[in-house]
Amino acid sequence: MKFYAIIPAAGLGLRFGGDTKKQFLKLHGRTLLEHTLERFHSVGIFEKIVVCLPSDELQVVNATNSFPATLFIEGGATRAESVYRGFKALNLQDDDLVLIHDAVRPLVSSELILNVV
Repeated sequence: MKFYAIIPAAGLGLRFGGDTKKQFLKLHGRTLLEHTLERFHSVGIFEKIVVCLPSDELQVVNATNSFPATLFIEGGATRAESVYRGFKALNLQDDDLVLIHDAVRPLVSSELILNVV
């Protein structure tokens, strides 16, 4: 059994407003997405983490990726489509486990992640 995570981050943040998409807002010098990725990487159990991004952000994030075992892909028009694309990007076996977590919820604890697993 292997563990994977899919982090949908392709939203436009229209309800939130502003010029910057929510997942790229800075909190203590890092984006919300970076904080979320740090939480998942700190657990140390994930074979791969797939992040689904807006197409216009993909090149920038790929160029600055400092997270090992993280795959950035183009997300879909909806959260469901992004998650579907995330699943397609993984080579899953029947007993693998995939967690799905919203990119703009960076305060998830390592304990909660492990409890869910």
